[in-house]
Amino acid sequence: MPLPFTLPFSHESVYSNPDILKIVKRILGPGFRMCQLASDTPLLGSDFQNIHRDTAALFPDFESEPPPYQLALNFPLCHIRSMDIGPLEIIPGTHLWTVRDGEEKMKSDDLSEKLVPIFMSEGDIIIRDVRTLHRGTPNLTNNPRPVVVVGYSRSWWYRPEVSLRISKHIFSSLTDEQRALVRIHCIEFI
Repeated sequence: MPLPFTLPFSHESVYSNPDILKIVKRILGPGFRMCQLASDTPLLGSDFQNIHRDTAALFPDFESEPPPYQLALNFPLCHIRSMDIGPLEIIPGTHLWTVRDGEEKMKSDDLSEKLVPIFMSEGDIIIRDVRTLHRGTPNLTNNPRPVVVVGYSRSWWYRPEVSLRISKHIFSSLTDEQRALVRIHCIEFI
């Protein structure tokens, strides 16, 4: 679910924390952009998601995966310390699998045995390659489980299904560095 680029989500600590940006720059290189601001919030009654990647293959016919081109920063707004509240589950290392390998393994193997739940405390972060196989799990509690998702991509990568909507007022209040970070052709001025 997209989040509005307004306070508290437009606060610099959410999307332009200097320590996090150093890590992102080391992985994606200079000139990366913020491409998404969203929330993953399973409610009571939610179900297991299918195991999936968040993006299609960049070069589906290649024999190996290219370097990372998009990352997801996830941070919970509540404690996620048990399976009851619906943690994210990932299969470590699968961002290196080709799409062909992943599809074959999903058909032949029970990948659910390889899933690792990500337990986090409020304010923790995980930065993951969006090609990592993962799924959401059911929230069995009466409390929503909100996790903020901030997407970063190499400057040339564009996914039209994720976008930012920023008011002219907020955009004009950003520093030059923050404007450069959110400057991608999916911004809609509202």
